[in-house]
Amino acid sequence: MFYKDVEGRYLGFNNAFEKFFGKTREQLVGKTVYDINPSDLAQKYHKMDIELISDGGLQQYESQVKTANGELRDVIFSKAAFLDNKETVRGLIGTILDITERKKSEQDRERMITELKKALAEIKTLSGLLPICSHCKKIRDDKGYWNQIEGYIQKHSDAEFSHGMCPECSDELYGKEDWYIEMKNEENQNK
Repeated sequence: MFYKDVEGRYLGFNNAFEKFFGKTREQLVGKTVYDINPSDLAQKYHKMDIELISDGGLQQYESQVKTANGELRDVIFSKAAFLDNKETVRGLIGTILDITERKKSEQDRERMITELKKALAEIKTLSGLLPICSHCKKIRDDKGYWNQIEGYIQKHSDAEFSHGMCPECSDELYGKEDWYIEMKNEENQNK
């Protein structure tokens, strides 16, 4: 919390203000924003102070402040013109609210939302009832065409297939073939 005269000189402030800027009361009283801030930030603060002193009323805006250790922090300035008993503006009083962590959380949240939206856009899912032939296992698509199950699933998801044959199907297809019987006998002997 701080207060200034109409020329923009600091008249007083609380301990948190001193600590934030790393200066003592003696080092700050009578100084202006140009004495304790980088010039680019000081110009913005001064411009806003002049507007408030000229127009009166209240003012609130986001900006940045450089702390005693040189760290740039996001803040909200809330200021009001103060008047004497003749309704003449005599200066301003203000507070600085550090919102750096809140801004960082908001940025993190926005980044996560963007990443989730991207991930959702890449996800393909199968849902609902799939009409499938009980004999050949083909699936009927929305246009009424029958498709191999592998092709249908690959088209509607990110799944890929490799082909092999289970032992039951191998026996059913090749069980009576001489070469197959010999291969099975060799496998059983190697066990």
